[in-house]
Amino acid sequence: MKIAIVHPSLAVKGGADNIVVWLAWGLGRRGHDVTIFTGGYDAALWPGEYTAGLNVVVLRHTERFLRSTRLALTRLGLVLSRKLRGFDLVNCHNWPANIWVARARRMSGRFPKVVWYCQEPSRKLYWEITDTNLVAHISRAGHSQFDAHLREEAERDRRAATRSSRRMRSRARDIEFDRAALEMMDSVLVNSRFSKGSFEAVYGVSPALCYLGIPFGDAAAPSSGKGDYFCVVSPLRTRKNVQNVVEAMNVLVNQWNVQGLKLRIVGDGVDRGALEGLVARYGLRPEVEFSGHLPDGELPGVYARARLAVYVPIDEPFGLIPLEAMACGTPVIASDHGGSLETVVHGETGLHVNPFQPEAIAAAIRELYFDDARIAAMGARGRALVRERFGLDGFLDRFEEMALGKRGLRRRQDGV
Repeated sequence: MKIAIVHPSLAVKGGADNIVVWLAWGLGRRGHDVTIFTGGYDAALWPGEYTAGLNVVVLRHTERFLRSTRLALTRLGLVLSRKLRGFDLVNCHNWPANIWVARARRMSGRFPKVVWYCQEPSRKLYWEITDTNLVAHISRAGHSQFDAHLREEAERDRRAATRSSRRMRSRARDIEFDRAALEMMDSVLVNSRFSKGSFEAVYGVSPALCYLGIPFGDAAAPSSGKGDYFCVVSPLRTRKNVQNVVEAMNVLVNQWNVQGLKLRIVGDGVDRGALEGLVARYGLRPEVEFSGHLPDGELPGVYARARLAVYVPIDEPFGLIPLEAMACGTPVIASDHGGSLETVVHGETGLHVNPFQPEAIAAAIRELYFDDARIAAMGARGRALVRERFGLDGFLDRFEEMALGKRGLRRRQDGV
């Protein structure tokens, strides 16, 4: 089939962007003719094997829509309506790509089938719903000594949404566009039950669940001799909650006097300076290493040698990092909500913890870190689980069945 994938930008790299590239690459290997339409593209962000031969069309001036101008949206819709002629399937991903495609469909007499793979509803528009655990925690936590970074983030979201009447009108207009776009979709897929719940709360319809998968060939064989560290692999942004892993390290080293622990933080981002300051304030520089951003080819080795991977973001819709770690034979300590609740099996491939409680994170680390037998057993089970349920081929199988089939949307009985 001739398939168009529409995504806001591949000039940056995150989990959703990885999925778009892997999906296009995988479908191409299966004989489909795939073209990606995007607002930006940097092929150097991915290993060459995934981008070689990838057909990418960069849409100019798409960033203008982010200022919510109807003229820019109309212009982009007209451009896309012409470019998407002759395709059998249009698959849009993150907001506002769904709106671009919907406008293109309205402006076209004949249009391909449209499937929206919604990684999550737009946090910019619906943060009270997409960040439901954060909102609930902040409302009941009072002035806890922990989670100041999360309280500040929630307050920034609230201020951004209500800063001025103009900002409120702009948000309301974007929500109007977003809801109207749903009527132009033939079907919607989501990546987890958590995302499914958010989608139903926002739109009042029930999408199909299509779990993601990772290229298992990128996994390293489990290390015969684990290293002397546990790892955090993550963008260093507030909701990724690396702060509470550092807080847990402080509990372990300075309060519980646990010796022999080392933490390796892999990734970069706006919170790195604050995290380095926190490590210095707690006197943890000997125990904590910041590795910065590493190329994709080096990550499997980091995972394979780690005794544990800790992944405790807030309201993460799916999360590829636990799968990457388990594929390399490493147990994962993960948040007890969000997508990781559906991929990490508590007691078998890792442990679930309350990400708002550094003591709970610390207790889970202490429970597993020195237990070689449990690490080996959990690592083996995690590797088997990824191979069985969360490999890229499995995701491609599900996507082909659902996107190329006839599954539609089911309205909730209490619709909105």
